[in-house]
Amino acid sequence: MRAVKATLLLLLVAATAGAQGARRRAIGWPFQLVPCIPGTVAYAPGIGDFAVSGAFVYFGDANGGIWRVSKDGGVAPVLLARVGNAPVVSVEVDATRVFFTLLTGELTGDLYSMPKDGGAPVTVATALITPVMLASDAQFIYWVSLGTISGEDFLSDGAVRRVAKAGGAVQTLVGGLSFPLALAVSNNTVYYGETGIAAGNTSFGLRRVPAEGGTVVKLFDGGPVTSIAADAANAYFIVFRLGTGLVDVDRISLAGGAPAPLVTNLDFADGLTLQGGTLYYAAEVNEMTSVQAVPAAGGSPRTVKEVELLLARLAFDDCLVYYSTALETIARAAR
Repeated sequence: MRAVKATLLLLLVAATAGAQGARRRAIGWPFQLVPCIPGTVAYAPGIGDFAVSGAFVYFGDANGGIWRVSKDGGVAPVLLARVGNAPVVSVEVDATRVFFTLLTGELTGDLYSMPKDGGAPVTVATALITPVMLASDAQFIYWVSLGTISGEDFLSDGAVRRVAKAGGAVQTLVGGLSFPLALAVSNNTVYYGETGIAAGNTSFGLRRVPAEGGTVVKLFDGGPVTSIAADAANAYFIVFRLGTGLVDVDRISLAGGAPAPLVTNLDFADGLTLQGGTLYYAAEVNEMTSVQAVPAAGGSPRTVKEVELLLARLAFDDCLVYYSTALETIARAAR
């Protein structure tokens, strides 16, 4: 679903690239921004994913490149490393290192890490099956494997996996999943969602498992779950409502019970992220994509920024939300 959206936006970018290049030259790219003021941070050609850490934005491109740029703009992005010539599909950053997955085959990938200031990338794990949605805690990198491709279908062998940041054996926390898309790590617990579209397995919903592995708890079985956030008391998730083609943003207590709808009847939503008691997400409202927000405790949703988004990924600092646009730029808006 998000892949289709991204593909359509990439086609738009390709169709208008020449005009955009001329415009960038005409307006004197790049801009210097004042801290905590919205604006365009940088042009990021071929961007596949990005993250914000400290004073910088890190992003991967379509040709194995990892880049860094000041989050206040004013300078061109700096290439930190290039690994092969394949797309970077996920980026995760901790206090000292950048972690990224590189597509190396027919939806197989390798996981690398490198110092945030630049240096030689090192291989953390190889030959990962359809890895997406990197997440981390102090010691481990986690991801979901969509499953093995079989013709036009995916087999029901999706999984949640992790590996130590320094490398080592890959641990499967949960296997036999039906095309899992969503992942969140919070309070030593891994939350994941199944979509039910794998061959021969219609299991869908929201689940959790201890970060070290163990008993799976099914929190919700009411529809395909495609994006997740969590805190100490609740899990928040985006779910496709069966039979309608619409999506909702729901909250469910970790103690159990029925989910509470927070936002309903969206045409599309993804990239759910919890920041300071507010849920942020990329959405399509009235045929326009935008960054939206709603209080985690419930309330009226609001439009943070109406913009044609390239990726559903949202990143944050203390005062701003960062996003990528269909013009292949990284930009930011007030939260």
